[in-house]
Amino acid sequence: MKMFVKLFAFCTLYCIVLQHEASGSPVNQLLGLDDVVHDDKQCKDLRDDCSNIPAKGEELMKYCEVWKDDVAVQECPKTCGRCKAPSPPVGCQDEEDDCHWITDMHPNVDDLAEYCSGHRNDIAVKQCKKTCQLCNAPFPPADCKDERDDCSWITDNNPDADDLAKYCIEYRDDDAVKQCKKTCGLC
Repeated sequence: MKMFVKLFAFCTLYCIVLQHEASGSPVNQLLGLDDVVHDDKQCKDLRDDCSNIPAKGEELMKYCEVWKDDVAVQECPKTCGRCKAPSPPVGCQDEEDDCHWITDMHPNVDDLAEYCSGHRNDIAVKQCKKTCQLCNAPFPPADCKDERDDCSWITDNNPDADDLAKYCIEYRDDDAVKQCKKTCGLC
């Protein structure tokens, strides 16, 4: 029954899109979408069922890339990682001259954001704020803490910083991750 409801909703939306295309208006105008990437401040999923996309983590990005022209995927820019950070302010600079190593290792903008977010407390990332687009990003305040006593299970199961960042990003809406903000670098 659940699948039928999803299929019905998708077919209804598809018919609306076809009618809109027949009128000569761009579909993005109907949906309120821009062409490719959404500014992070305004980036949000336009559907409540984006979490039902049948892929997670790296597979999710591949799925979203393969189906990027599909209206349902276009309406899930936040879930699909189609958000971009706003440009750094004019006065934002790297403190080191050799920050290019970060972009050399992570040429994909999503990988770069994930790396920088996961390593935001590392001195190397702090000195490369412009490269990592972290000039306006708040670093954890001194009173940043976990709300649970058992948050160490997250780092125990994800000892590598990249794995930890991926886990915390993928499950950012779960209560356990929300309550382990310091462990996940989310405050």
